Amino acid sequence: MTDSVNVLGVRIDSILNFSRHVKSICEKASNRVRPFSRIAPNLEYEKDAMLYNSFVLSNLKYCPLIWMFSGKPSKNDINRIHKHALRVLLDDYESTFQELLQKRSEHTTNLQTLLLGCTNA
Repeated sequence: MTDSVNVLGVRIDSILNFSRHVKSICEKASNRVRPFSRIAPNLEYEKDAMLYNSFVLSNLKYCPLIWMFSGKPSKNDINRIHKHALRVLLDDYESTFQELLQKRSEHTTNLQTLLLGCTNA
């Protein structure tokens, strides 16, 4: 018997803490940040943003309601990868993660998704 199952791209484990799902998200996003960081300095910002949205952010934004309520270690893992990708995209290695998020509004979008999901229930 297996202790987790993959349903529509979400890994659900037997105790519903979604740590395996978060680990999977982090692996996918991290595997895309590395090549992105190699080619980003050679591209214009608009093309960098398109690659960031398509290859990195798409992994981090898939089912955010699942991992938004997971434990702090899972959120820290996602935020670490997100911060690295934002640093590459914005070519900003000095700002804090909060300052980087203010330059891009993904966190606000995730909160809006959360609120809209709650009001539609």
